Amino acid sequence: MFNTKSIKAGILRRSCALICAVSASVFCMPQTASAVVWDIQSDTSLNVYRYLDSNRNPIERLRFGETLSVMAMTLPHGGKGRIFARTLLRLQGDPNVGELTLVGAPADAGQHIIWRDVIRPVRFDVLSASVAGFGVANGLIDFEIGRFVRLDSLGFAMVDGGMVRFRTPVKFGVGLLAGFEPSELRDSVSWNPFRLDGFAEHRSDPTVLMYGGTLFSNDIGLHSIRVDAREWREVGADERANIRSRQVGGAIRLAFPGIVFVDADARYDLIGDVLGDLRGRVMAPITDMFDLEARYNRTVPIFDTNSIWSVFSLYPMQDMSMGARVHLAPGFLINARGSFRVVEDARAPDYEPGAHLGILWRKKRKSMLLSWDHYQGATGTWDLFWLEGGMPVIIPELTLRAGFTFVYINDTVNTNLYTNGYGGHISANYQFAPGWTLRAFVENHETRLEKHATRAVLVLSSSFGGGQ
Repeated sequence: MFNTKSIKAGILRRSCALICAVSASVFCMPQTASAVVWDIQSDTSLNVYRYLDSNRNPIERLRFGETLSVMAMTLPHGGKGRIFARTLLRLQGDPNVGELTLVGAPADAGQHIIWRDVIRPVRFDVLSASVAGFGVANGLIDFEIGRFVRLDSLGFAMVDGGMVRFRTPVKFGVGLLAGFEPSELRDSVSWNPFRLDGFAEHRSDPTVLMYGGTLFSNDIGLHSIRVDAREWREVGADERANIRSRQVGGAIRLAFPGIVFVDADARYDLIGDVLGDLRGRVMAPITDMFDLEARYNRTVPIFDTNSIWSVFSLYPMQDMSMGARVHLAPGFLINARGSFRVVEDARAPDYEPGAHLGILWRKKRKSMLLSWDHYQGATGTWDLFWLEGGMPVIIPELTLRAGFTFVYINDTVNTNLYTNGYGGHISANYQFAPGWTLRAFVENHETRLEKHATRAVLVLSSSFGGGQ
């Protein structure tokens, strides 16, 4: 058994040390090599909302949030590239969250998650804290060390570790990634939304080591090609070394301006022998006013090998669409598409044709957006209509936006899910000083299944920057 308290204490100490080290790097970067620019951004929010629980009882909540981003960067100088030091911190408060417990989990059951461990009335999370370099050593090396979020052809991953990329003179480069996957259960200052299964399931959930490599193109104009591989493996006292996941993926981007643009990417799960994602897009500009576009998306869920969901049969969902974008005038755009969705299960595939229309008008700071989406097939009919507009009012620093939403769902499989609903929202942004903006947002929606779902949000945003 793990000593949970000692693990948490150790990780907390390392996290605090990491924050201090990055913060020191932010404000103590060497100034002799190159100039330093810095930026601090803050969002303080108050969220009031009302919803229905599973028993259809109204719940009213009050939430507070604070997100702080601190970044400093050296400017390129003498082939030294750019060095970044950055942190992203978040504080959340919800006084009523203490009412939450897991159904069927005894208060003293150590093998279960208790709300006190993860869902706490007050949470402080270190979302990122890293030092990174781009184009150092005369543009040959990129690196990042600390806690950061990585995005590649395999998707998002949060890492406590390091990454390095090497560019070679022969049009390609190689990259390496290694570190630990942060866990909100083992570490009281972590919140990782990119785990394969979301929340951890047990107090003794083992530490997961993540490592992989990348092969990517370098300096081939507007085109790019990359191949990624990654493995997640447990490490712990029992030395089981269970492999949580092993994936490979790739992406290609081809750009021939004025002729055609092609994007494609795929992800494959080697453990489950599943092609998880396959996406493609082709866009051809016919004239300056008219573009044609075709898209294909095939998705199969990929799960952690420890997940209960991995024992179920998996079926793909495929979505194909083709449409056109028409620029009727400067600031006036129409996007129309037809789609065809294939949803499979153990019985037989279902086919759902769809239609989609979007109209955007923009003139200086005034804008209007209209959107309509429609699906119809063996399971029923689904429609969503959205209209929104915005413009400055009274003074240039005050912007008002308002919108209306209508939804209609006619589920022929489960008729209890039939609903139609409508709602509206209004927001105001007031920039009362340089770098300071106050935002207010109110929305109310009503459907047959939920009456008067209301939310109000107040956000104070500030941004400071400078250099020397």
